[in-house]
Amino acid sequence: MEKNEPCLKISFKRGIDGISLPIMKTEKNGYSVYFLLDTGANKNYIRQDFINLSELNTDTVTTDDVEEFYGIDNVCHQTQICNFRFNLGEYEYLERFQIIPDGSALSFPTTDGASFHVAGILGTPFMMKHKAQIDFAANDILIALPKPVETLEMEHASFVAENQI
Repeated sequence: MEKNEPCLKISFKRGIDGISLPIMKTEKNGYSVYFLLDTGANKNYIRQDFINLSELNTDTVTTDDVEEFYGIDNVCHQTQICNFRFNLGEYEYLERFQIIPDGSALSFPTTDGASFHVAGILGTPFMMKHKAQIDFAANDILIALPKPVETLEMEHASFVAENQI
């Protein structure tokens, strides 16, 4: 990120009820949506059950593209890709995600015996695209401001047309 480039500073939690992972809160249609920040993930991932929620999938576009990934079980999975919008503060981001059919790996036990579920993982594609700089000591991430919404709309429409969705 350039020295004077405008950016968004977001605080993330390193611990949610006993979970010591960097988790960032975003918003979608008025709902809180949590993503795990993973600098080692080579893609962005999102849970199938999450995008199936009618309150949240109003503008999610699932493509016919299929890509492979290896899960924590070291088994190769082939899954679809989707474009998903979310907000960080007043700014809207449109990102490409690989859909995870079984989101159980993104559920973490809490100290009270319940589970905390994250919607997905923001990996290196998100961080590189937005020139993210993570300060783990301060629990902050600096993210370049997104393109204007009008540009996102044109890119989104172009993507839909290209993929005949």
